[in-house]
Amino acid sequence: MKGSSRDKEKREFIICIGLLIVAAILEMNTNHHPMSWINRILPIIKIRGITFYLGGIVLIILIYNVFRKLYSLKGWRIFNKDGKCFIWTLIFIVLIDAINPKVVQTIKMLESGLDAIYLDRDALMEFNFSNTSEGGMTSYKTEGHITLINCSNQTVGPFKVKVILPESGNNLNGEFESLEDYYLAPKEQRTIKLTLEGKLDESKRINMLRKNFEVVLWNDKEQVRFLSE
Repeated sequence: MKGSSRDKEKREFIICIGLLIVAAILEMNTNHHPMSWINRILPIIKIRGITFYLGGIVLIILIYNVFRKLYSLKGWRIFNKDGKCFIWTLIFIVLIDAINPKVVQTIKMLESGLDAIYLDRDALMEFNFSNTSEGGMTSYKTEGHITLINCSNQTVGPFKVKVILPESGNNLNGEFESLEDYYLAPKEQRTIKLTLEGKLDESKRINMLRKNFEVVLWNDKEQVRFLSE
C-alpha cells in the first residue's frame, strides 16, 4: 500500500510539473505576434471600456492550484499558505515574461534567412506620417525606426521593409515600402531608421501617429511578418 501511495504521489508530482511547463508555454508569445498563446486561444472580453483577459485569469488559477497541490504532496513550506501560493504565482508569471525574449531568440538561432531575425519590441517606435497631394492621389511618407537582431551565425539579406497599416476606425489602411535594401551581419543588433513611401486615396484620412501596424521583412525568396501590438 505504501508503494502504491508513493507511486500515486510521484505521478501527481509529475503532472504538476507538466502543468507548470504547459502554463509557461501558454504564457509566452512568438516574436511575430505580441499576444501570449493563452490570450490568442481564449477570448478577450470588453465590458463598458474595461478589458478582461480571460486567458490570464485561467492561467493564474491554474498556476495557483498547482502550487497548492505541490504543498499537499511535498509539504514545501514556501507554499504552506494561500498568500504564499499567490505570491509565487505572480513570481512565476513575471519570471516567464522576463525569459520569453531569450527563449524566442534561442529558437531563432536554429533558423536561417529572415526567420532568424528578432524584432525588439521594447525599442519599437511609432511611425510619423506626412503627405502631399497631386492629381487626386496623396503621396504619403512615413518615418520611424525599428531594432532588429540577427540571431543566426549567417549574414541575412538583402531584404526590404514594408509597413502595413490595418483598418482602424476612420483611419485608412495602406502599405509603405522601403527604398533600399538592408543586411544584418551574424549576431548583429541594429536600429534601422526607415523612410517609407506610398500612395493612397486622398479622400480618406490618416492618423499621423500610429502605434498599431504590421512590419514585413521581405525579399524575392521569403517574407516574415511582425505585428506591433
